[in-house]
Amino acid sequence: MRRAEAELETARIRLRYTRVTASWSEGDDERVVAERHVDVGQTVSPGEPLLRIVGLNPLTGVLHVTEKDFSRLARHQAMTLVTDVYPGESFPATISRIAPVFRESSRQARVEVLVPNLDQRLKPGMFMRATVVLASVEDALSVPESALTSRGDRPGVFVVDEESQTVSWRPVTPGIRDGGRLQILGEGLSGRVVTLGQQLIDDGSSITIPADADETERR
Repeated sequence: MRRAEAELETARIRLRYTRVTASWSEGDDERVVAERHVDVGQTVSPGEPLLRIVGLNPLTGVLHVTEKDFSRLARHQAMTLVTDVYPGESFPATISRIAPVFRESSRQARVEVLVPNLDQRLKPGMFMRATVVLASVEDALSVPESALTSRGDRPGVFVVDEESQTVSWRPVTPGIRDGGRLQILGEGLSGRVVTLGQQLIDDGSSITIPADADETERR
């Protein structure tokens, strides 16, 4: 009797080895087979991969950020993703995990974002570009980035006095950069600014503004 029970248990163990099961605890209940590594009837060894099973909703995206931006990111922060596969469209995402360490080789940290994908249009392996708002200022005063220069160790801009056709040096505190423009803080900042040739002028220098120049050319 004991021998028969042992043989029965051995048969049950072998039967369990012939069954392929998969389980998961996150996301929805639907999964798809992305890759099949073996064919029907093929002999496999324990631990050998059979299938690659993936979930399509939600997806996890991976970014790598530099030290400069690391401190301004936080979990649950919203961002927008775009991909060349769907030009002109954007997809919402949120930061789900921020690595606590930096890679020594690149000095970058891994950031994971959660991407809702109810219609399953996005697929694992796609390349995407992420945009995240790190800071915002209402009614900000901005100038072209090329207007920023320095005198000594002070950043500033040259403001144009169109009546006297001279320029005045104004020290500023740089702020947010966005789309080629720079937010600045300071006193006496009104009018046009110089964006080219600042090394040739100084505070109070005379300039010539062509009468037929448009606003862009006169800056």
